[in-house]
Amino acid sequence: MHLGCGLDTRISRLNPPLTVSWFDVDYLQVIELRKKFFVEKEGYKMISSSITSSKWLSKIPKNRPTTIIAEGVLEYIAR
Repeated sequence: MHLGCGLDTRISRLNPPLTVSWFDVDYLQVIELRKKFFVEKEGYKMISSSITSSKWLSKIPKNRPTTIIAEGVLEYIAR
């Protein structure tokens, strides 16, 4: 899962196997722009949400190990 993904191309560079579920999470406007360059497919979903909202978590499977990428966003989250 990539929080604050922006226009990062990691999903296409890594091209993970179908056994991996990949989620890109960012603001609605960013995800709308991403959809002009990337297509959701089996194992890859884009979620439009602020990462500070907990609502997007319900879209993530809870029965699998998870890796979180959050480059350049955590320092902007207020305590």
